[in-house]
Amino acid sequence: MARGRIRREGSEKQATARSRELETLKRQLKEREMLACLGLAVSKVAHEIGNPLNGMFSCVQLLDRETREEGVDRDRILDAMDQLCSEIGRLEALLQELRALGRPLKLNSVPVSLTALVGEVLQRLLATNSAQLVQVQTEFTEDLPHVMADAEKLKQVLFNLTKNAIEAMPGGGRLTLRAFRLKDKMCFEVQDTGVGIPKDIKIFDCFATSKPNGWGLGLSIAQQILRAHHGTIDYRSKLGHGTTFRISLPVARSFTHARQSASKPVSSLWPALNS
Repeated sequence: MARGRIRREGSEKQATARSRELETLKRQLKEREMLACLGLAVSKVAHEIGNPLNGMFSCVQLLDRETREEGVDRDRILDAMDQLCSEIGRLEALLQELRALGRPLKLNSVPVSLTALVGEVLQRLLATNSAQLVQVQTEFTEDLPHVMADAEKLKQVLFNLTKNAIEAMPGGGRLTLRAFRLKDKMCFEVQDTGVGIPKDIKIFDCFATSKPNGWGLGLSIAQQILRAHHGTIDYRSKLGHGTTFRISLPVARSFTHARQSASKPVSSLWPALNS
């Protein structure tokens, strides 16, 4: 009896020690990945900040000349000011994404209606010029369950995915949004009919992008946020035909069925989408 107990205790200690070793290895791996990402960030940021600063300096020089000369060209000054605002906006966006990438995630998880969040994202995006030629189709099943999530961070993920889909269709196309339950998961898909993603791009790596003016941080941040929610993100794509992203999140146990806005038909939430 005593020997059996000692063996069990020894096995438990070994299992505990192995578990601690695994946790240590996971933490070290995460730190190495972060350091590698930060190394890329330094070189990328130096390049990306340098270009807008050069453009901003040229605009300032132009403004200086124009304001000193007689017969000031108001249109040229306004154009230069617009360029300055655009470059400043790009730098602000880069800094926001870098902060999000380097900051430890702190979640304020509550039962969230995915339908309501998508509605907020669409209202914001569909007002932009890039979305004017895009047709939106929604395929949401009714009575969708809530998910346990940080609403603002999940909204950031939805915004990035939908914005990327719209930007992948500069000449117009169809944006299809789907939401459905798959066992104990809530799934959300964003499908576009755009240019597709080349196979050689590891899109979830830091600074990996196929967009000429993209930072390549949005999907890396989205994956980080979803992992913190015990969720997943994957995609399928075909060049010249389009891309579909799918995110999966655990269903909120205390909210088996969505209430309030999620129980309404999608068309009643955004009546203008399919008009």
